[in-house]
Amino acid sequence: MDESPGSLVSRIQSRLNCEETQRELQTYCEAAAALFDFTPEQLAAEGGDGYEQRHEWHAAHQGFVDLIERLLSEALQAEGVDRENFVDDCQVALRAWEQRLEFGFEQMFVSLLLDSGDYCKFVSLMKMHRIRSGAETSSSSHPADGANDGRCHGQGGY
Repeated sequence: MDESPGSLVSRIQSRLNCEETQRELQTYCEAAAALFDFTPEQLAAEGGDGYEQRHEWHAAHQGFVDLIERLLSEALQAEGVDRENFVDDCQVALRAWEQRLEFGFEQMFVSLLLDSGDYCKFVSLMKMHRIRSGAETSSSSHPADGANDGRCHGQGGY
């Protein structure tokens, strides 16, 4: 590898962190979240497991995986990088984290890519979106109540 370890991860991360890509992911997640009609018990349960799952939820997750795969393939192609070299660089970034116990942007990015295929983590993401949407709806109907609640407003969570 001619480049320094982790540089491919950084380049691909930069490509995927552009506004257009972030908007596409945000739009997909918002549309998918509409399929998830969680009961109060499901929202209160830890994680995305332990209750009945609807078939539409699995299809939404597969669509999310397909979107991530397409975006990653486009970024790799644009950078002229093959998947094998990228995977090797991801492994280097993860080993660096394990050895130094430092969790930087590259490791977080790789972790998010790996987690995108995890169905239960996707359901948890949809739960967070639903909870956040409910909190934003209630705070928008009572703006004074949510004006200083300590949340980071305006930051994307996808």
